[in-house]
Amino acid sequence: MEDYKLTKIMSTDVFSVEIDTPLIDVTNQMSEQKYSCLLVQQNNKPIGIITERDIVCFLSEALTNNSKSLSNNPPLAADLMSYNLIMLQEDQKILEALVICIANNIRHLPVIDSNGFLTGIVTYTDIANFQRNVMESQAAIIEKNISERTSELVKANHRLKEMTLQDPLLGIGNRRAMEIDIKCTHDLSKRYANDYAIAMIDIDNFKLYNDHYGHQAGDDALQKVTSSIMSSIRKSDRIYRYGGEELLILLPQTEPESAEKLVNRVLSELESEKIPHCKSPFEYVTASCGLAVYNSHLQGQNSEWSYVLESADKALYAAKNTGRNKVAVS
Repeated sequence: MEDYKLTKIMSTDVFSVEIDTPLIDVTNQMSEQKYSCLLVQQNNKPIGIITERDIVCFLSEALTNNSKSLSNNPPLAADLMSYNLIMLQEDQKILEALVICIANNIRHLPVIDSNGFLTGIVTYTDIANFQRNVMESQAAIIEKNISERTSELVKANHRLKEMTLQDPLLGIGNRRAMEIDIKCTHDLSKRYANDYAIAMIDIDNFKLYNDHYGHQAGDDALQKVTSSIMSSIRKSDRIYRYGGEELLILLPQTEPESAEKLVNRVLSELESEKIPHCKSPFEYVTASCGLAVYNSHLQGQNSEWSYVLESADKALYAAKNTGRNKVAVS
């Protein structure tokens, strides 16, 4: 699945409207074509999307407010479309689209060419069906060759493992999914001039915890820490397992002050859980955090997502080397 490009599954039969299209025409098109969404274009380039949910929310608000202006000033597509549209390039992989759909909780991804013109659309259902077919095909190869242990079997098994995007212990995205999500978030931030932040979190003195309490207890502690973090972050934030006892939080559309406030709350909430750690000077499980914020106005090497990740990692080491249980900002 990781080798296939979006063009293999995308639909090229895409319905769209111009930004100044009246809402009544939008709903008529959606009804006639039995579509759950319509793309909005300006100068033949997609700039937004209108979903059934957008229409329902718009009408609900209008009816609640007893609006009398709908008949006098009929709403246009621009009045209710969703902006900051997430779009993918034709040469991107299906696996990338899957991660982006899951991370952003969206079901429709417009596909554009190198000039920004719309060439198709991919839905979450398209991706899920394709993934299921690929996995069934690979499983059939494994079953067929199970007695022979051929090179084809080894390849198929390896490909199945590579398609995994979730950490089995913690139930959150793994490093592979993390890199895809950060790259997409970075590209969106550059396109719409938004900041975003990366927070690297490492459990303090975790080796001492494992040595004293045992690895099973260590796994339990990791799960508790992950649960604590998930309850402290916002709905739009995403958490991934970076490796070992290191976790990463991705904070889209977040400025430095808000990011620092949020990660300080994360560490404070974790300490308040009071997970016993007798080998720690704090007596409870704590964590250190390195924070880096991408400035959408930067250029050159410093504007790459890998640089932001590296900056967060360096800040984490600074936090650990200056007492732990704190946030260091790059």
